[in-house]
Amino acid sequence: MNTSIPNERLLRVAAFECFSNAHSLRDEARLLAENGYAARAAALAILGLEEFAKAIAYSLAALLPERQESLIKRLDWHEVKHLIASSAEAAEIETEDYRIEFLQETGFRVTPEERLEILFAQLLRYDVASVAADLKGAKEYFKRLRKELTHALPGPDLKNAALYVDISPEGEVRTPKRVEDLAESQILGLEWFLGVYAALSVVLENDAVWADFIRRVHRA
Repeated sequence: MNTSIPNERLLRVAAFECFSNAHSLRDEARLLAENGYAARAAALAILGLEEFAKAIAYSLAALLPERQESLIKRLDWHEVKHLIASSAEAAEIETEDYRIEFLQETGFRVTPEERLEILFAQLLRYDVASVAADLKGAKEYFKRLRKELTHALPGPDLKNAALYVDISPEGEVRTPKRVEDLAESQILGLEWFLGVYAALSVVLENDAVWADFIRRVHRA
């Protein structure tokens, strides 16, 4: 078993491949949805969201070598990946006012790379490493969510519902057909994340751009 600690280059490659895989899963989900396999499409879109979350976690680990273990050691758990994605969503919402003010004051929109810097600076403020490391907290969060969402399924459960047949506690046979209507919203949700963080591929792939990105994020 290889127990070596991933270096920055390896983490960047992993993040890039996860982000690329999220794009592929989006495309495949769209193809399935257009050809009568809506439930499977929903499942693939959720898998794509989880791959997106891993891309964020690996990127942050490359930025923060001292927090690397906390960021990546729990990525096998779906609950953790969905909480990382929630942090990525919150970062976009929290920084929107700043981007609007920048446009109003300068007449220019921030570039995709500048937007990414703003988002990652916000993710650092959120201390996503602590979120990713807290498996117990993630499980408890989704346990509470299941109780609150009596007529909906949180992401990890929705993915399973889109793939498997089971019997409910009430004795009802449940098939993936029950989530077919949710495929479009799951695909659009994944597309939203990929659009908001679109510059990540360029930043991860180019050494000079990455080095500048690190400096700017840590200065923000």
